[in-house]
Parts: sequence; C-alpha cells; structure tokens
Amino acid sequence: MENRNDVRSMLEKARDKLETARILFENRKFDDVVSRSYYAVYHALNAVLISRGLSFSSHAQNIGVFNREFVKTGVFPKEFSEIVQGLF
Repeated sequence: MENRNDVRSMLEKARDKLETARILFENRKFDDVVSRSYYAVYHALNAVLISRGLSFSSHAQNIGVFNREFVKTGVFPKEFSEIVQGLF
C-alpha cells in the first residue's frame, strides 16, 4: 500500500510542477518554465520507477535506470529519453 501512496504522491508533485510551468509560461518566465517542466517529468519518471520498487538518490541514477528499464525495453519510446535528457 505504501508503494501506491508513493506513486500517487509523485504524480501529484508532477501535476503541481506542470501547473506551475504553465503559469510561468503564460508570464514569459521561460528559464523557470524549463526548470518546473523538468521537475514535472522527473517526478512522473520517479512514479514509474517506484511502481516497480526502484528508487535512487540522484537524478542521474533515476534517469539512467528509467532509460535502462523502460526505454531500452520499449515500454516508453526513445524520444521520451531525449526529452528528459534535454530538460536535464
């Protein structure tokens, strides 16, 4: 059950960051839009990892494991990895 709550928590964080990015975009704060967009994607990525019992302390580790476990296996398209790397 805790795993499910952790996934929900990460998805809620992702939604919050995405909403903040939208507000910042509307106010032409583009540097901050990129930062909030990155964190929206990062928290969503963490939700996916947590759903499989995976979590690491660094952003680079989480992204690397996500790419290995989900992109290279075809669960997510390669373009998703490129988006994450571009935001990072």
